[in-house]
Amino acid sequence: MFNGQQFCIDYNIDYEVNRNGWLNINCPYCSTDRKFHGGINIYGGYFNCWKCGGKSLDYLIKTLLFVKTEEALSIIQDYDAQTQINQKLNKQEKKNTVSKINLIGSTLKKGHKKYLRSRGFDPEYLVDKYNITGTVKEPYDFKYRVIVPIYHNNKLISYQGRDVTGKNSLRWNVLSPEESVMHYKYTFYGLQFTSKSQIAVVEGIADQWKMGDGFVCSFGTALTTKQIKLLLNYDKVFFLFDSEDYTQEKAKRYAKLLQSIKNIEVENIDLELGKKDPGDLDRDEVKYIRRELGFV
Repeated sequence: MFNGQQFCIDYNIDYEVNRNGWLNINCPYCSTDRKFHGGINIYGGYFNCWKCGGKSLDYLIKTLLFVKTEEALSIIQDYDAQTQINQKLNKQEKKNTVSKINLIGSTLKKGHKKYLRSRGFDPEYLVDKYNITGTVKEPYDFKYRVIVPIYHNNKLISYQGRDVTGKNSLRWNVLSPEESVMHYKYTFYGLQFTSKSQIAVVEGIADQWKMGDGFVCSFGTALTTKQIKLLLNYDKVFFLFDSEDYTQEKAKRYAKLLQSIKNIEVENIDLELGKKDPGDLDRDEVKYIRRELGFV
């Protein structure tokens, strides 16, 4: 379900909530009187104007935000994911979680190492530092993946698996909340390698591996309330999200939110990498960024 209300809040779009399942907005195609003739169907995920008719949701977002189709589709997916995450988190808080899980996988095989090296990583270092493992044919849902354990307060709470074959459409698979000790969106990956002075937030696990200690992965650009609370424990927070315009806008909003809650120093850094991300940087680039941000 597309979280239209949060979308409107994030992008400063005027709206009214209609009890009949509609989120009323000013139609960007025909409205001159600004009387909320347009509407996003909250449950159906489509747009309709009571004057000029219906439009697809991606076409609406393209018009409102002046973005390309692929960016509009990504935004839709992002706000749909936010809704699903929040629903799962709320559901999990109402029920008991398991107290312990076992990490799947075993020693990295040739295929795992080849994939990691192709991304510029040292497999042995990642095994020693992050306790990653590898799977082959079993378990089926996590076959042929690099398994990445997720810890919170030095306890294994969940894990994710990255496909190494390039053939699986689901690049990352995640242990379900019901099978986890704690939902992975309650924490940050790499949190155990930070100090209390400053922290830098990147989107993905590979980004955290590349940037190193002091940097944490937020598992995407949608932060949960628990993650926001964790960031408030630090004196200085950096956001280094990917360089797409809408992603940078999100980082700026989170920076403002943190500063509105507590008087801490927050800075958003756009590395201007285009379609690349921090996980694609080389060693010298990483050293330069760490030095400039004070991570030595």
